[in-house]
Amino acid sequence: MRLDRTLAQTRVALLSALLPALVAVLWAGTLQAATLSVTKSGSGAGAVNSNVGLIDCGTMCSDTFPDNSTVTLAAAPAAGSQFTGWLGACTGLAACQITATGAVTVSATFAPSALGPPRLDVDGTATGDALTDGLLLLRYLFGLSGSALVGNAVGPDGSRSSASQIDGYIVDMLPAYDIDGNGKADALTDGLLIIRYLFGLRGQGLIANAIGTGAIRNTAPQVEAKMQSFFAPFVMEPPLFSGTFTAPDRSTLATAQFPPMTGRPGYTLLVLPEATIFFDPADRTPVSAAAECAVLVIACFKPGERNIAGCLTNVPQCTTSTPWIGNDPMCCATACTPRYQELRLAGDNGPAAFTKAVFRAPSCMPGLSGYPAQSQP
Repeated sequence: MRLDRTLAQTRVALLSALLPALVAVLWAGTLQAATLSVTKSGSGAGAVNSNVGLIDCGTMCSDTFPDNSTVTLAAAPAAGSQFTGWLGACTGLAACQITATGAVTVSATFAPSALGPPRLDVDGTATGDALTDGLLLLRYLFGLSGSALVGNAVGPDGSRSSASQIDGYIVDMLPAYDIDGNGKADALTDGLLIIRYLFGLRGQGLIANAIGTGAIRNTAPQVEAKMQSFFAPFVMEPPLFSGTFTAPDRSTLATAQFPPMTGRPGYTLLVLPEATIFFDPADRTPVSAAAECAVLVIACFKPGERNIAGCLTNVPQCTTSTPWIGNDPMCCATACTPRYQELRLAGDNGPAAFTKAVFRAPSCMPGLSGYPAQSQP
């Protein structure tokens, strides 16, 4: 009896000593469980599976794992669909490997295969333009919808023109528009990078103050390579010109809504990485003549009615080789149309091709060998 009693006392003492430790372990395990949730987006179909645990989404789209577990998710598109990428804790198209801590969410997007690979051609015109596709993407990322999304921003003869079509295409391709690769498609980073690229900016001018926290692409070459992946070779831009357009005259430049230059007369037309393009109506030079051509085309351009190719051939054409001398109307040189189309065929989008045609060597405007030497640094 004494032996049994001693044994019982020993067991009680042992349990009393171990119980706090057991409770601590169990409590810590409860606090440190990680929850991984998968959501699916897009108008296509597909499933997401985890290499461990029970995620088969499909049906089971969330599971709990021990804290700091490594989980790999794989996306499998259904027949007739394509996987366009991850957002959230992963980015890109490769298998998503996560170290699960706390609550983690990953989004997988599936789109119809018929849409083809992701492009910056949002309106389906077979081109990628800043004033249409870039503007549509930026508006969407800022949360606009309906007429506020598409108003005066859809190109002519595109395969997508309604707000629902534009919205649906962007949703299907949204992971591809995470340009900096931080798992989010944001207006003030990715949207800004897209519209800057479509306007022809490169290098530091492309990425300055536009890279998000946690980005995997944070240098200009990395961002430019990502942007270039969107573009298949372009075709020559068919001129489009309709409606009523009255070319502004030089006297209107004095009241134009352009920012004034700092420390000198004149107005800022365009800020590019190498230099600032400016014009001074009172001090006419080859640079100001080129700026006048740019003003004409900008005033002419109207999505759905007039594109850059149509404007270049319909604004007043220069009649002399020195359009900055005398009182002839503002004009564009006849050489600008073939130079513009040459750059379009080489793969530049509309605004970038126009900027290069007018301001970069060999410039289509007479007397201008390239803007950096003649413009305000």
